[in-house]
Amino acid sequence: GEVGRHGTGVALASLFGGFLFLAPLPDSRFRRSLERGTLFVASQFFVLSWSGVITFHGARPERHGVVVANHTSFIDVIVLLKDSSYSLVGQRHGGMFGAIQSALSKGGKGHLWFERKEKQDRALVRRRLLAHVRDPDTNPVLVFPEGTCVNNDYCVMFRKGIFEMGVPVHPIAI
Repeated sequence: GEVGRHGTGVALASLFGGFLFLAPLPDSRFRRSLERGTLFVASQFFVLSWSGVITFHGARPERHGVVVANHTSFIDVIVLLKDSSYSLVGQRHGGMFGAIQSALSKGGKGHLWFERKEKQDRALVRRRLLAHVRDPDTNPVLVFPEGTCVNNDYCVMFRKGIFEMGVPVHPIAI
């Protein structure tokens, strides 16, 4: 409805505006705190625009390491960002998702985008992911180990890459 359209517009404006403001700032704890706040506020606006009520159960993952979750749609990312700030790993997209990825990359540090067809990208992402996880000042990394969005139509096996890296892995079920 009308509220949903306006709320989504406010969410996108807060996301793009916040990260455009953050882009020229030097990397620091203060900047990372502002990044987390920007993502939190934008995700709050998105969820409110959908009239969503989200309840989290159980212990929260540690602030460090890798968080793995099942993946049904892009909304999963927004729902999870409502609770905690994550560095995202995913396939590079075009269109509106590509614009959001670009904004996240300009204003946020630690997001890893790759081209699925590029074999060299896999090795580069693996190295960057390991460096990111070993840095105690970074956000936890959010990974969807199914490797694809399945829209709850069927189940696919998790790709094993993240589980073979010897880093702490914290599962979340959506």
